[in-house]
Amino acid sequence: MTLRNIAIAVPLAIIACNAAAAHGARSGRCVIKLGESVVIGSLSSRVVYGPPNYGEDPQTDSKETIYLLKFDPSCADALGARKIGGNQFQLVGEKVIGVQKFLGKKVVVKGEIFRGETGHHHTRFVLDASNVVAK
Repeated sequence: MTLRNIAIAVPLAIIACNAAAAHGARSGRCVIKLGESVVIGSLSSRVVYGPPNYGEDPQTDSKETIYLLKFDPSCADALGARKIGGNQFQLVGEKVIGVQKFLGKKVVVKGEIFRGETGHHHTRFVLDASNVVAK
């Protein structure tokens, strides 16, 4: 685990512990912990500008489709929505291929949450999905 991941994971783990105490550890909702987390929400997509200039020159910039997980209000407390800067994560990783069938539906996503780092990341935090299933 890199220092970057630790800097993000530790506060999220603390938030999760506080949320578990408040809502009961067996709520069956979102689980945030070091390493893999589980987040429940609805899946949508959006077209954004990509390379080479990520919107600085729309005539020459490519367009990319990104997938967004808007997490349930019940997850907002566990995730510390104010601290992560919103109510959604961009999904990244190999498991994002093929999620179109879940657009507009409620899903359960397992993966690692980390701070967006590149021009390809369009939310403050992104979720590197290891598994996406319908709820």
